Amino acid sequence: MLKQLAGPGFVGLAAFLWATDTLFRYPVLDACDPILIVLFEHVLATILLGPYVIYTYGFKLFQIGTRNYLAAAFCGAGGSAMATVLFTASFLYLNPSVALLLQKLQPFIVVVIAAFFLGERPTRAFYVLGTIAVGAASILSIPHFTIQGSYNLRGIGYCLGAAALWAASTVTGTNLVRSTPVVLAVFWRFFFGLLALGAFVGLSHTPIHSLPLQALPALTYLSLFPGLLAMLVYYQGLTRTRASVSTFIELFYPIGAVALNALFLGTTLSMHELIAGGLLIICVLFMSFQVR
Repeated sequence: MLKQLAGPGFVGLAAFLWATDTLFRYPVLDACDPILIVLFEHVLATILLGPYVIYTYGFKLFQIGTRNYLAAAFCGAGGSAMATVLFTASFLYLNPSVALLLQKLQPFIVVVIAAFFLGERPTRAFYVLGTIAVGAASILSIPHFTIQGSYNLRGIGYCLGAAALWAASTVTGTNLVRSTPVVLAVFWRFFFGLLALGAFVGLSHTPIHSLPLQALPALTYLSLFPGLLAMLVYYQGLTRTRASVSTFIELFYPIGAVALNALFLGTTLSMHELIAGGLLIICVLFMSFQVR
């Protein structure tokens, strides 16, 4: 019984850790550039994991194969670095609760990409549910049924861009996790993300010294718990849990995040936004069972 509960327990713990993210990420946006926030997370995670993987795996750390290197590079640069920057930046233009619920379109995008690259074929019901999900997401994007200037549209674009990159990284990283130890997969994900962020900071001339000292406690929490620890715990859970079960458990993330945002940040949703958000989550859940 305990072994059966271990996998879902790990996934649930990761979802809870992700849910606490915006309590710290949203407030520090007033003082920090989104790129610097994500850069700090990757620096700390790489520094903490580096000595452990070097001591444990030695030269095997570099013997994961070209295909896995490419997968890790895409997951790191796209899914871990750029997607997190886009998602963080979307909070500047959107209610963070809306951003979190829009992000749950990611499973829909995953199935579309998997159908194209892996030959998986969704059922007809998937397309019906997908249409409803897009409609619910549209209501969340335009809560008052009017476009509120370019800021609102920019936030929507950032959030959906992050969801697309995370979705592509999910498909790309599947074989990486299956053929590489979890700790190594997480290390290379953060390492390649750090390289991409470092290059972006250098090319954009973002002043690193602008990172305020008072933001360090929040940034440290983001790096250690919703970042590094949640990723390690989540991958451990996936090795012990069926996809259909883990998908359901992951729904604790948006539900918990919205509840925490409403409690601590005062970012409540209107009634029609709550209905649309609930409909979106239900559709995404059932869409997970509509792929052959």
